[in-house]
Amino acid sequence: MPQKKLLKENLMILRNKNAFITGGSRGIGKSIALEFARKGANVAFSYISSDEVAELTCKEIRKYGVESYFFKAVFIFTNIIYI
Repeated sequence: MPQKKLLKENLMILRNKNAFITGGSRGIGKSIALEFARKGANVAFSYISSDEVAELTCKEIRKYGVESYFFKAVFIFTNIIYI
């Protein structure tokens, strides 16, 4: 019985938190977005390719009762190392 209570408490561990995931419409990014939503976080994500896939992912996330938004965007991170 205590294990079930602990599991239920951990299920919504991210309630009222917000997450932003780059590349969240498919693949690993989508899996992460869905897991955050499953644990109660509101999820925003960026995508590059398909508007339709992003819309479907957003709807899938909202099925967990959280807010979800998506943005078409490219993020470029560069590291310059001087030797």
